[in-house]
Amino acid sequence: MRWNKEIERLQNLEEQIGIAEDVVSVYSCVEKLRSDFVPLHENLGYVAGKFARYPELAKAIRGFVHACNLTVSAKTEDEDYREYKEMVSTEYKKVISECDRILKPKLLDRFIKLRI
Repeated sequence: MRWNKEIERLQNLEEQIGIAEDVVSVYSCVEKLRSDFVPLHENLGYVAGKFARYPELAKAIRGFVHACNLTVSAKTEDEDYREYKEMVSTEYKKVISECDRILKPKLLDRFIKLRI
């Protein structure tokens, strides 16, 4: 039961990170970017702390949030944001990889128990 909750938390994290990555990377209208990113940013600001028991995941989340902040700042100030946009993609992949690293053994154990 406890792992079901943990799996759900990690899946929700992946969903939040995916939405933020899409908003930051795809949106070009500054007003729309600001209006959609601000609530995401407020929520993501505390997510790393919620996953503090997984230090590498927390570190990846902080890196992702930082890259998003840099990208949004550059876009809203009409600066070149391409480098930061690439950073968002790289940091996004790190978060997903860490989630997979955490989930894979648990999901495999669960699958094996169901087969027995």
